Amino acid sequence: MRMAMKHAEGHEPRHSAAAVVVPTDLRNPGAVFIQQEIDRDRRSERWLWLKAVVALVLVAALVVVRQVFFA
Repeated sequence: MRMAMKHAEGHEPRHSAAAVVVPTDLRNPGAVFIQQEIDRDRRSERWLWLKAVVALVLVAALVVVRQVFFA
């Protein structure tokens, strides 16, 4: 949703189909295609630690509520 709104405001989309290299041989995709995959994965994993911390805080909050109200 957010990227669609930015694109509607005149910004370039984050992932353009023209920028993606399509491998000609699926058994050997090539270094450029593999590097694009690595970069895309690295960007998506950048906020993974924050999501893990939020999940741990939620679990801790559930444990506290269970101990306070149901023990």
